[in-house]
Parts: sequence; C-alpha cells; structure tokens
Amino acid sequence: MKISSKDVQIEGRLIDNKELRKKASQWASLVRKQAKQNTSQFTKGKKQPHTYKSEIYKGKTEPKLKDTISYIIRERDGVLSHVGFRFPLHGIYQEWGVGSGQPRVTGKKKAKKIYIKRSMTDWIDDPIKNNFEKFADIVAEFYGDDAVVNAYNMMVKKI
Repeated sequence: MKISSKDVQIEGRLIDNKELRKKASQWASLVRKQAKQNTSQFTKGKKQPHTYKSEIYKGKTEPKLKDTISYIIRERDGVLSHVGFRFPLHGIYQEWGVGSGQPRVTGKKKAKKIYIKRSMTDWIDDPIKNNFEKFADIVAEFYGDDAVVNAYNMMVKKI
C-alpha cells in the first residue's frame, strides 16, 4: 500500500527552538530561585559584601553568594545545547564543606589538625536534582517533535 502525503498529517502544536529556550530559561530561573533560598538560610558567612584590603584583590568587593547566582543558556547551530549555573568559587566550598584543613577534592587526605569544622550543604545540587525530571521532559518534548518532523519530511520526499 502506498501512502500519499495527503494521508500523513502532524497534529497538535510542535515545540520549536525558541520555545525550548524559553522553557529552559524558566526552568533555570526556578532552580536559581531555589538555590538563592537555600543560600539565604546559611547561618554563617557574610552579613554584608566583603571588600578585600590587600593583595591582588585589594579594593574589590565580593558580594554575598545569593546575590551572585546566575544561569547561562548556550546554543550550538541554533539549538539549545547547554544550561549552566554560575557563582563564585566560595559557593563550591560551601557545597563541599571545605574548611581549613579539610580537602576540596573528595578522596584526598585530610590535614592532621582541622581548624574549622564545616559541613556540606547541598544548596545547588539539590535544586538541580529535584527539578531535573522537569527539564528532561522539556528536552524530550523538543527532540521528540524534531524527530517526528524529520521522519515526516523523509516520508514526504520518498512519495
């Protein structure tokens, strides 16, 4: 049985790259908001922005962690390829519980004397992990629609 192009129709609304970018931005904004809430609950740390008094950072101000969290969305060949989060290095130290004498890399030997005991705080990993399924659904919808359109185009060319 031969199928004509009149018999094949794609019904429903398809998600395009512009909408994918919009949904990815909304998702990243949600994760960022949750991360900011997590960092605002820290009991230790800066109460105000810190200005360095010496060395290479003299005169520069380091703001509170919650004020520096941002996200970036990149595209490759016009299609969303990357969603990432940016924050200063001390945010990772808080995430990993790094302190004086405590290692920054897991598996490394701890110092004999630990001067500052810090605990790990999943302020960024948890919001990403808790919302990852939503993001996976958004991406799957886009690439599923893309696959259907490509298959349809290949079928129409053969007819």
